[in-house]
Amino acid sequence: ELARHAGGAVLREADCLRTPVPFTHLLCEDNTFAKSLKFLLALGAGRPLVGPSWLEACRQASVLLNVREEHMMVDEKAQRELQFSPWGTYTRVLREGRVLELRQPGGGRRGMRCLLTPALIREEKDKATLPLVIDAAGGQLLPQIIDAAGSQNGKRDGRGSTGGSGVRGDNTSDDWGPPELVLGVQKDVVWARCHLPKLTRVYSRDALIACVVRGKLDLPRPLFVAG
Repeated sequence: ELARHAGGAVLREADCLRTPVPFTHLLCEDNTFAKSLKFLLALGAGRPLVGPSWLEACRQASVLLNVREEHMMVDEKAQRELQFSPWGTYTRVLREGRVLELRQPGGGRRGMRCLLTPALIREEKDKATLPLVIDAAGGQLLPQIIDAAGSQNGKRDGRGSTGGSGVRGDNTSDDWGPPELVLGVQKDVVWARCHLPKLTRVYSRDALIACVVRGKLDLPRPLFVAG
């Protein structure tokens, strides 16, 4: 009611879990933050996590207001444990770009080339989660089967999708270039030795999630290095 009164529209949650991220604000009650897909998509795409105070301010003004820090949802426990600030992440993405976007010499941006290892894909309960988070955060998900130089050995469909993941790819060339961020699990050490450029660092999925939550690519030590 309040959102519509202020000139907005409310989407069903099922309609929000896709990319491009279709919502402009994620309305949350305080103390409800979780590393769930809807929160990760919002943070990755630079959408504010607003609390009821923003909606009430919009209702009083009868217009959708620009978000200020006092309008953001608060979850002190999650913020302390995950070392992040909803306002800090939101403003950092607006100011510096999405986590997986790289600045180009001419001033533009391109998505970081990301790869998921086979064992990680097998272990994922929801196969769509990581591809969606990568896409929302500005990255390009590489086809699963590439050689060390980044040339694709498999085939994509005519829409440029990435190996059936359901995530839109912007690169229509068969030469993607080598991966710039590889996510995997420890059991992929042998696979990495055969399929990745030497000295490629392989990180856990949690490393990416932490970067998205904080709004900056500040990676920890890798799980292992391809050798």
